[in-house]
Amino acid sequence: MSGRSFVAILTCATVCFVQKLCFAQGPPDVGHQVALDLQAGKYNEAEKLVRDALRETPRDPRLWTLDGITRVRLNQKEKALSSFQHALQLSPDYLPALEGAAQLEHEAGSDNAVPLLNRILKLRPNDETSHAMLSEIAFRKGDCETARNEYAASQSSSPETYGAWKDLGDCRVSRKRTLEAVPVFERLTKLQADSCDALYELAVVQFLSGGYSAVIKTLDAPPGKEFDSEVLALLGEAYEALGDQEHAVSALRRAIAKDPEVSHYYAELAYIYQAHQSFEEGIAIANEGLRRNPSAAPLYVARHSVLRIACQESNEC
Repeated sequence: MSGRSFVAILTCATVCFVQKLCFAQGPPDVGHQVALDLQAGKYNEAEKLVRDALRETPRDPRLWTLDGITRVRLNQKEKALSSFQHALQLSPDYLPALEGAAQLEHEAGSDNAVPLLNRILKLRPNDETSHAMLSEIAFRKGDCETARNEYAASQSSSPETYGAWKDLGDCRVSRKRTLEAVPVFERLTKLQADSCDALYELAVVQFLSGGYSAVIKTLDAPPGKEFDSEVLALLGEAYEALGDQEHAVSALRRAIAKDPEVSHYYAELAYIYQAHQSFEEGIAIANEGLRRNPSAAPLYVARHSVLRIACQESNEC
């Protein structure tokens, strides 16, 4: 997904969570000492302190949550989750235990994270990390609209953020809903009016949805825009899909001029010449590409294809 990295969000959340819990609500002395041990990397010592305290006070959700944290540090994640769950049995709305359990369930890819995250949001509606996790889960399930809304909430900004709309568009494309994705990418070009990348992404989605004329309208030399070779190659494909050989050839030759080392531009142009029975030009452009990149297998395939069709058409095989 685009925008802020979920890995970065979750890493930050884990660090903040440990510091907040350890220094805040543990029993006197125990919580403070556990925090010091965890910070010093003395995980076994911290775990022993918590277990000794639990023998004295076995129904304290704070201690069970501290036990969960120490076991996370010891890489005992199943036992850590069990400790967080025990804390929640004793105190269902204990926020640090909800956070710890949700984090572990999310890392494991479990849908059990969803009700835990929703409970966190009831207690703290603007929690960015919970919204971010819910967005990733929805994206994984293909629920594009929920993914977009949760992502927007995770950014502490308007749903008009570029990242939120980009995720929605990418999700629709990944679910092969390209026609529905087009208006989303149109909105993205308005949110980043000076971005050639946004125009290119819109054109790709338009191409995938069969809107070849729309691709040309989007890419054909808008004022003040200087496109790279990939954009020109896409423009050439759109012209060819509409049967406009002259403009297709022109666009691909411009792409080659900008980036003459990219072998597939030569191959695409060779196939265009082949489709229009311009066999000599097709062979020539394939050979030109091979002089640049003699190991490019697609160019050998393209040249062989042009030669074969030329042979068949001339009845000289």
